[in-house]
Amino acid sequence: MREGENGFLFAPGDADALAAALSRALAHTDLPALGEGALASARAFDWENIAAQTVAVYRRAVS
Repeated sequence: MREGENGFLFAPGDADALAAALSRALAHTDLPALGEGALASARAFDWENIAAQTVAVYRRAVS
């Protein structure tokens, strides 16, 4: 997670911080780019990537 590049951070349970993060998101000058950044980051954790990483770990472990 990179603040302002693919999302906005706030402390769990902190409603004021959540409101501030939402305000920053709404005021972001390039909201579509922020969404694309978030999507690109999420793709790193899709099942295909995670499965490939898991197989690689198993292969290193048994070789």
